[in-house]
Amino acid sequence: MQARIINTSSGAGLQGSIGQSNYAAAKGGIAALTLVQAAELGRYGITANALAPAARTGMTEQVFATIMQKSEHGFDYFAPENIAPLLVWLGSAESQSVSGQIFEVEGGKLSIADGWRKGPELDKGGRRFASCPYAIVAAQFFAAWRSQVSSCAAAPFSPMGSGVNK
Repeated sequence: MQARIINTSSGAGLQGSIGQSNYAAAKGGIAALTLVQAAELGRYGITANALAPAARTGMTEQVFATIMQKSEHGFDYFAPENIAPLLVWLGSAESQSVSGQIFEVEGGKLSIADGWRKGPELDKGGRRFASCPYAIVAAQFFAAWRSQVSSCAAAPFSPMGSGVNK
């Protein structure tokens, strides 16, 4: 059997979006669902992938009116038809070996989301952290990790990019 599941997520679900916590949570859930569908259904010949498109829609035209305006000259960056070729390919037999991926499409850009991974670890060797010193240990651990990540060293920490927590 050959079948395809193509879910629709959003950059809001992958990186967050201020003022859209409900939408971001729903779209993040779809990304997670895609990963689980791929793992569970692959043995049946079913692939599961997701698109996280940035395109002009009824919703984006209202919320992001200035950004989403149609270009009067040249390439229309946010035209929905920019997403169509990837969607067609994901539904085809040519993509049968691709599953569990979240593709971000924006204008002429294509990227694959690199998802959540387990990061640095602090191991107490089977012992738990006491509640009071835990805050100190966690803060020191985060500070040590942050000093090793050059891109974060000069900016305040923010899960959604620089400047949010200033």
